[in-house]
Amino acid sequence: MEQVVELLGGELAIGRVRTSIDIPPGIHVLGDRVQLQLVVRNLLRNAVDAMQDTPADQRVVTIHSRADDNVVVALSDTGHGLPEGRSVEELFAPYYSTKEDGIGIGLPICRLILEAHGGRIWAEPNATGGLTVSFKLPLEPGGHHRD
Repeated sequence: MEQVVELLGGELAIGRVRTSIDIPPGIHVLGDRVQLQLVVRNLLRNAVDAMQDTPADQRVVTIHSRADDNVVVALSDTGHGLPEGRSVEELFAPYYSTKEDGIGIGLPICRLILEAHGGRIWAEPNATGGLTVSFKLPLEPGGHHRD
């Protein structure tokens, strides 16, 4: 997670987006590092895009995770949220996009990657506006608090 945020640091700075990261140390999942980073990268870019019309001082992406039998990661933004009359499930439909120049394959690909890793993805509107996209992955055996 932190590597992806670092890689996208320039885009975050250009978009004047602040990040708040709360990830407990020592949580490990089994999986293809590149594919899972692609998921986080896509979710983070979507959050940045969703906040283009948000006043600059209110553009924040919050990333937090928790672990029990699985690891759950949630990315929340302060963007425009769901368009009027649209459902959360539509976000994951192939070729559906809320962006004018979007082709609608990013979130369906994220879903495929996460399901291939034994996980799942979902989204929920935030009470104060914006959207939270979360995903769950199985923990690496013994990977809850490894140093």
